[in-house]
Formats: sequence, structure tokens, C-alpha cells
Amino acid sequence: MDFPKVSVIVPFYNPGPFFEECVSSIVSQDYDNLEILLINDGSTTGPIPDVALSNEKNIRLLEQPHLGVAAARNFGLLHATGDYVCFLDSDDFFEKKFISELVRSAVEYKSDVVVCGFYYYNQIKRIDEKRKLPLDLFKPSLLVENPNPDIFAFSPNVWNKMFRRVLLKENQIVFQELKTCNDFAFTYQSLVCAKRISLVNHLLVHYRICQKNNISSHRGVYARNIFYALKLVQRILIEKNLLEVYCYTFKLRAFRSIVHEFKTCDFFQKCYFLLSAAKLFSFKDLLSIFTVGFYGIIKDMKRKLQNEVL
Repeated sequence: MDFPKVSVIVPFYNPGPFFEECVSSIVSQDYDNLEILLINDGSTTGPIPDVALSNEKNIRLLEQPHLGVAAARNFGLLHATGDYVCFLDSDDFFEKKFISELVRSAVEYKSDVVVCGFYYYNQIKRIDEKRKLPLDLFKPSLLVENPNPDIFAFSPNVWNKMFRRVLLKENQIVFQELKTCNDFAFTYQSLVCAKRISLVNHLLVHYRICQKNNISSHRGVYARNIFYALKLVQRILIEKNLLEVYCYTFKLRAFRSIVHEFKTCDFFQKCYFLLSAAKLFSFKDLLSIFTVGFYGIIKDMKRKLQNEVL
């Protein structure tokens, strides 16, 4: 088996109490051919733990002015030299076999993107909540060859995926510079451009939720960003003459993401959110998205009822 080099990009700003656990989870991987790129996004407080400054596992500390997580990830991509690239937020952590399992799948299937399951780690309850892959859509194979409309069933997160770096470079795939939803277009553009996507049916990443001070705790302020992300994905599909192929599943994903962001808003943020929707999408487009979304809800309800009967 070949052992391709993997670049792990970790942006951080004013590192908090979970940063050392994050970096340690990468350093302790059971895979050696790594480079770890820690991108300091103009931190003003918070010491960088000693583990982040060690020479072990080829750690590199890169500095930029405070430009946000999307710019930091893009800065990391410019300096990455790995055959594959993956990303981790500074308060999350990998299972020990994350890299080795995803590399094994990438080599076996010659895939451009590898996707695994993950946990939501509830910081208040101190428990993991499982988030498995939608394998029912891809049986019997763990290999997806494009075009496959069901790729929009995958989550838009980057931290449970590994990307072939040449795929990103050749297709000029970068993070959209938004406070939130900045990985949405990056993920789906990568999945659309990938010739092969392989799946690892293990839960290998812990995404920390229920924190007071991270960006998600006041997400409603930036909820409208989902419309900029959706607009970019829509434009990419049109440019590639793939909008018809992905039409239904893209609209279903759009509906679910819009509802998710809407729920994070208070009353006044909801009003601004709806105004932003009207500015960026035509009434016809929004009607189509919501029609598909409600149809999807009905289908899910029918499926659950059938499973209960069985």
C-alpha cells in the first residue's frame, strides 16, 4: 500500500481550553506521513499550547491577520503540500484512526473525496450523539461515482472528509469568505467535481456543540449567509450543465439548510433572513425549494410509518 502525504489544516483564533485536545488528536494519529498546518488567524489572547509548537509530526505554525476562518483555511491550502487535505476546527478532535482509515479508503478506491461518519459531542452533557452516513442511499457499494444526485445527502461539513489536493487545485475550489456556511459551497463543489467518492462507515470525528462562546452560539446574526452559499452552488451547477441532474436533491438540501439556519434566529433576525432570501432568490426559485422540501418531509414520514409497520 502507498502511504500518501496528508495535510491537516487547523485554523484558530484566540485558542481556548479545547485547542490542546484538538492538536493532540492529530499528533497521536496512527499514521505518520502527515503535515499539520496550524493557522493563527491574528490571535490577540490565549497562549498556544506547547504541543502545538513541538517538532513532532511535522507541525508548522503559520500566521495571518485576523481575516476569519475561511481566509485561514484558504491560507492553509496555499501552503499545503500533501496529496490529500483535511480540516479540523480548533475545538474539535479526531479519533486515532481518522487519517489511516480515510487514506486506506482513498487508496483502495482511488477516490477524490473520502467521507466518514461523525459524532456531535455535547459539551454540556459530555456525551456523543452519533451521526452516521446515509448508506441506505448508496448500497451496496461504499464507492460513489459521479454524477450521483444523492451526494447532496452528505453533510456540508468539511471536517468529516478528506480531499485530493489536486482536485481542489484543478477546479479552483476555495472557501467562500463568510462568517458561517463558508464550507457549504467548498464541500458540494468538491463532491460534484470528484470522479470517485468513497465512504468509511465509522464515526471518526467529534464535533463539539453547546458551547457559549463559539460562532455557532450566535449563528442567527449570520444566518443569511446560507443564501450566498446556495447561490454559489447553484451557479456552479449551471456552469457545469448539471443543474438538471442535481435539481431535486440540491433543492432538498437547500430547504433543509434554510430551515436549519432560520431556527437559529430571533424574531428580528428572522425578518432580516426572509428579506435576504427575497433579494437573492426569485419567488419562483424559493417556491420550488419549499415545494421540494415539504415533499421530502412527506416522503420521510411515509418511510418511517412503513418501517414501524414492518
